[in-house]
Amino acid sequence: MKSKSIGLLLVFVLTAAHCISQPKTWSGLANGEYKVGFKTIRQKSKAGFPMLISVWYPASKGGAKMRWEDFVKLGGAISEGSDSLQLNYLRKIIALKWVFNFQISDIDYFSALRKFSNSFRNAPEVAGKFPLIIATARPIHYAASFEFFASHGFIVASYDGAFPENKLTDDSPQFFVQNTDMMGELMVMMSTFPSIDQSNISVFGHGGGIQPAMYLAMRSVEIKRVVNLDGAFFGPRSKSTLSFDYHPDKLTIPLLHIVTDDLHKQEERSQFNALKNPVTRVIIKPGEFKHHDLTSFGLFLRRAVDRRGDARDMVNKIFFKTHKMILSFLKDQNIKSSQNDIFGIEHFNKK
Repeated sequence: MKSKSIGLLLVFVLTAAHCISQPKTWSGLANGEYKVGFKTIRQKSKAGFPMLISVWYPASKGGAKMRWEDFVKLGGAISEGSDSLQLNYLRKIIALKWVFNFQISDIDYFSALRKFSNSFRNAPEVAGKFPLIIATARPIHYAASFEFFASHGFIVASYDGAFPENKLTDDSPQFFVQNTDMMGELMVMMSTFPSIDQSNISVFGHGGGIQPAMYLAMRSVEIKRVVNLDGAFFGPRSKSTLSFDYHPDKLTIPLLHIVTDDLHKQEERSQFNALKNPVTRVIIKPGEFKHHDLTSFGLFLRRAVDRRGDARDMVNKIFFKTHKMILSFLKDQNIKSSQNDIFGIEHFNKK
């Protein structure tokens, strides 16, 4: 009887330990085994442009636990004024007609901002080497996503850059090159850190952020994978073919191409078919799921107020499942082809 009791106790302890290592975060994503540290670096690019670099990383005990408002206050490459002005950034974007066209009340918005993340400011790093993910974003844009990846053993470095206004337009090839150059500088800088596994570097892009990610992957042999999260790279709207770095024949690494049905319908098939590298394309089918549901803007709308009605559970489900897919892809795990009411998953150029 005693041995049976010990056995049951052991099962309970092991189960509890697993639950502790997989906490549900405010975003709803299940964190991995690592505590997450966060730090920022402000510097200028080689061309003299201001940069705000944000880094999420596997960490040990220590550091101050961050609230979501802390990410918002950091702003971007150029300070936009007082904390109160910075804090309203998310709410202003959510209110835009082409985003969600919704006004969040003060009490709901600031209550949500005061919630804790699972990141700890300037926490000590865990010893060892970890894969690197490079992206372009302000700290708040994908804070939940990048925290999730870091908790599963990745270092995520993103940058926000400020370029001279009215100097270049998207009709100029240099318009694209300057952003790719900045992403390349970040990759080189991060590669000098002893905690980076230089043989395992991926790039990530959502929306317009996919362009420098794709271009850098075409330019650099150091990149091993590309994650496109609803980025409009293939089509006339993005003008991607104008860049000096546009060489689809040089893209030989795997691409995870996750797109909403709306964006998929706008894509230029000839540009997509020009790719000869392995591609896993995931089409998010429900029309209720929006481009910004994959960002902090959509996350705050769902968490701060119950504003998505019957679609809320479906939107959350897609948010969780896409992150699981991205994590599998980053770990070189197979994503099976399938067709259902939520996702259409296909593979192209398999090797």
